[in-house]
Amino acid sequence: LPIILLTGHFERRRAQARASGRIVTTPEGSVHHWFTWQRAIRGGVLAFATLGVLALGYTAMRLLGIGPVGTLMASGSLSEKDRLLVADFENRTTDATLGSSITEAFRIDLGQSPVVRLVSRAEVGEALARMQRDADAPLTPELAREIAAREGAKAVVVGEISPVGKGYVLSARILAAADGAELVALRETADDDAGIVAALDRLSGGLRERIGESLKTIRSGEALEQVTTSSLEALRLYSEGAQLSDRGEAPRAVPLLEQAIALDSGFAMAWRKLAVALGNSRASYDRQVYATTRAYQHRDRLPEIERQYAIAYYHTNVDIDPARVEAAYRRVLAIRPDDNVSGNNLALLLLTQGRPAEAESLITPLAQGREYVNNASLQLVVAQVGQGHLAEARQTIDELVRSAPDAAMYLWARGFVLEASQDHDAAARAWVDMGLKTRDPGYQELVHLGLGGNHQKRGKLVEAEREWRMAMSTSAARGLPGAALATAAALAQQYLLLRGDTTGALRVLDGALRQFPLESIPTYDRPSADLATTYALAGQGARARETLKAYESQVPEGIRRGQWQWHRARGWVALAEGRAADAAAAFVRGRFSGDCPDCGAWEEGVAFERANQPDSALAAYQRAAATGTTWKSSADPWGLAPSLKRLGELYEERGDKTRAIEHYTRFLDLWQDADPVLQPTVREIRGRLARLAGEAK
Repeated sequence: LPIILLTGHFERRRAQARASGRIVTTPEGSVHHWFTWQRAIRGGVLAFATLGVLALGYTAMRLLGIGPVGTLMASGSLSEKDRLLVADFENRTTDATLGSSITEAFRIDLGQSPVVRLVSRAEVGEALARMQRDADAPLTPELAREIAAREGAKAVVVGEISPVGKGYVLSARILAAADGAELVALRETADDDAGIVAALDRLSGGLRERIGESLKTIRSGEALEQVTTSSLEALRLYSEGAQLSDRGEAPRAVPLLEQAIALDSGFAMAWRKLAVALGNSRASYDRQVYATTRAYQHRDRLPEIERQYAIAYYHTNVDIDPARVEAAYRRVLAIRPDDNVSGNNLALLLLTQGRPAEAESLITPLAQGREYVNNASLQLVVAQVGQGHLAEARQTIDELVRSAPDAAMYLWARGFVLEASQDHDAAARAWVDMGLKTRDPGYQELVHLGLGGNHQKRGKLVEAEREWRMAMSTSAARGLPGAALATAAALAQQYLLLRGDTTGALRVLDGALRQFPLESIPTYDRPSADLATTYALAGQGARARETLKAYESQVPEGIRRGQWQWHRARGWVALAEGRAADAAAAFVRGRFSGDCPDCGAWEEGVAFERANQPDSALAAYQRAAATGTTWKSSADPWGLAPSLKRLGELYEERGDKTRAIEHYTRFLDLWQDADPVLQPTVREIRGRLARLAGEAK
């Protein structure tokens, strides 16, 4: 550009001279005679040609493995999926813990490369045992080379960190395992402690590039989370675990977060994220409460945003208080408006409180432009369902499943969306599809529960029982006896409410209690409220009251008030004692507990009828029969068919034949293939419908 500007300047002067008739002579030795259009064009062509030759040369050297820019894969020194062994970094600083942290962080970075495989810690330990060496022996370059030879690894990565003034120098070399020849050597500098992470990222990225990994792959890695911990290794583990948890792989996240906590027991955000991952993987609630409490205990030494995270999750999980949760997340958003964690979790809170439009406005920016599986996309779907935009929600979830066909999180959400839409056949297919595509035990448990609920809703009680028993077995295999016992209680309630078989119900429950004794289950994992409900439905009022009282004495009120099961138990115990008004109040409070906003509508209808409040009962049954939010999959197996039947009866009593026919028809569509034990009810409603249809002609 400067040459073009100068040439234009001189050529303009020459043109003006020619136009005026003057003759301008440029001295032969003057620089001006070089600035002509002809020379500028020739020079430009030559410059671009030279640039092209250099670029081609660099690319060829890289691809052919020639010279200092050639990759090891191109030169044949390494092949794709060759195994590398990372030796312990030599620590020349005064901080004795820095070497091990740097080594582990470097291993994690290098382990993300898709073109090589690292020899695992377990394999190193087994090799040392075979060598009759101490398992805790420092992995020096010499020892690493010997292990590499034993394990068939192609090369060894060695490194060191050294102090330079107030900063550090980090270096790494790749050595051939066979002869120790140096294949690559790189180094990076850090100005101070705070720069070590960035320097390590550059060093590992440079090494991965020289191995032969594409720059696009290397640079697609995400930065470490910005949370408080003194341990770099713990931060690495936390970052990896947090990413897995956010992408629906909570079971894989749990051990990483536990390792981070083992390195830094005061790592509050790791405790909090562990509680989140445990909750998302349907693990022990007792463990969730403990992890949440540990995070909350460290809140006073945290920066403001992290402190609000700890406060919000404590009031979500332990001392349940939606107002405090909302205040904490809004405090974070006031400081950092684009905060993903607060936006996502606040949206979820708003959804449970029946505020889907507000939730959608929060979550939409977070869900857009994401190229990977993430929770924000699910909250967007839930917000669409909550506003009755069912077609839009189905389109959104279908797009998400197409983008990640094997993502269990999206497959699970599709089942919930279809259940909420009351597309029963499509929902059943979605659960089956999920079961075929995921082998994770936690998601398999959800598949069995989803299919069981879908079958029960349609009156296929034998198939529902089979699925629920499989869910119980899966829970037991996962070490979750409380979850297995809760499913057994639900099965017993099916016997009571739908089959009318009290003896069978108690046989199911007593058998489960022998297999999973209540006293052997951690306190917060005990489904005592579900047991109390079952005993109340079975007409064993004294036992129901005793079980409920024991539950209330063991579980703090802060936890109880956020659990629908507690409110449900109180309602059924009250109904068993003839206190219908108290029962209705308990069911209504349960609806606003936040645990299951769709649950309890049918129970409310039953209680309001017994309390002689027919209009309130009618409204409750209408809610139970309508489409709703994604929590409908939990409510419909119990309340949809009974509510449709009762609405038909109530409208028939009121002389509203049109609405009676509508609800009887929906009931028959739902239970047309119901089990034989339910067919007498089906025949009764079919007769009522025929009579009304005849009268309507």
